[in-house]
Amino acid sequence: MKVKFKMIVIAILFLMPVHVFASNQDNADYEKQMIDEIEIEKEKERENILKQLEEQDAVEMLDVYEEIIYPEIEDSIRTKYAIKYGVKYIKPYSQSYIAPKGGVVSYLNTVNGYESTEAIVTYLDKPKTIDFVFEWTSFSMGDIVKATLGYLPRTGGVSSFLFNLESISKGMSITNINNCGRHAKIINTYSRIDGTTASVVTGWCNRYNIIIPQNASDVNYTEFK
Repeated sequence: MKVKFKMIVIAILFLMPVHVFASNQDNADYEKQMIDEIEIEKEKERENILKQLEEQDAVEMLDVYEEIIYPEIEDSIRTKYAIKYGVKYIKPYSQSYIAPKGGVVSYLNTVNGYESTEAIVTYLDKPKTIDFVFEWTSFSMGDIVKATLGYLPRTGGVSSFLFNLESISKGMSITNINNCGRHAKIINTYSRIDGTTASVVTGWCNRYNIIIPQNASDVNYTEFK
């Protein structure tokens, strides 16, 4: 009996490092796969943003848009892998909202010297995306912002800038929105430093999460009902 017990103990001790190694290897493989996917999606999005900004002579605002969009890409993919592999994911950002039907958020942000850049980000669920992006109904982004926030934000830039979908759509990727289940987000920005205004349309793959950049201040948010 003692011999059998010793043999069992030896077998367990012999096999344990193999299981630990396999587990560590699995974690390393999943981490690499996840990071690769994040970088691929960021690069795709960068091309989409850059194309739209080039058409508006606003390429210098690229960093501003990356600061807004990249955290949502990373959060979406990390959440997906956490669910798939049953691992814990601690979200690194401090302020976010859940908006099942979309919403509008405005804030001031600081990115690479563009201090106090105004941003208005409108998140559209599938029905609103179809109405606004695919069927081009007549209301403007200014109408949406005023109806949901109750006012147009503080200064000239974004507050007087009505989103012109027809001109922006030449540079946008409808495929990107389709890949996000026909959920869209529209980002309008205004730099208080040099008055540069820009707008970008892209997919809302991180639905129904709205993430506020770490450097944002004076945040206003209204959820669509």
